[in-house]
Amino acid sequence: PALSHTRQPALAISPEDGAVLSPAFHPRWQLGGSRWSAEWRGTLAGYLGLPLRTFARAVLAATLRAGLTWGPSAPSYAIGGTSSEPWEIVPGWSLGRRRSFPLRGYPPNGQRFTRATIGIVELRVPLWLVGRSWLELPLGLDRVSLSLFAEAGGGWQEGAAADPVAYRDLGGEAVVDLITGFDLGVRVRAGLAVPLADWLGAAAGDVRGSLVLGTE
Repeated sequence: PALSHTRQPALAISPEDGAVLSPAFHPRWQLGGSRWSAEWRGTLAGYLGLPLRTFARAVLAATLRAGLTWGPSAPSYAIGGTSSEPWEIVPGWSLGRRRSFPLRGYPPNGQRFTRATIGIVELRVPLWLVGRSWLELPLGLDRVSLSLFAEAGGGWQEGAAADPVAYRDLGGEAVVDLITGFDLGVRVRAGLAVPLADWLGAAAGDVRGSLVLGTE
């Protein structure tokens, strides 16, 4: 469930002037056994439209997300990588991957945590409105925008010292929204991110590129 109050005008590149709160609690019990687990997860996102505009307003967006699990069969969280809403091309085959705790400056890795947090501040700037298909095909270029972001996150195990901003990065992405003949918006994001702290697979100051396709 989510509590949401935002605006999104027709040409907007992002929700504007509002917030979304998404709390969740998931208890689980093993059928025919004694093992159990519980999970609490929450996301708070806020959006502020700015006076800077071309075909739409620029937006300052902020997201806070936290999760914790406990119990004998508690699941765990991964931190790192780039997230997008999957686009199912055909049943069973999708492009893009949704990640609960993405950090674009750090690659996906095998380390898991029972506590995790992430915070993202992002400036989204509309650049170019095209709205044209290619060669009569059901595919074309709709909008182009730029995103500049700063991220921080952390993960730890139950009982260990918490460090919710252990891993940090800065970066930017070019965002291209495509027109499709399936009444579904498809988004391509190409970006660069620089980690500010050493961690699995990344050293501070390295540049990490990404190319992601999904529906957001």
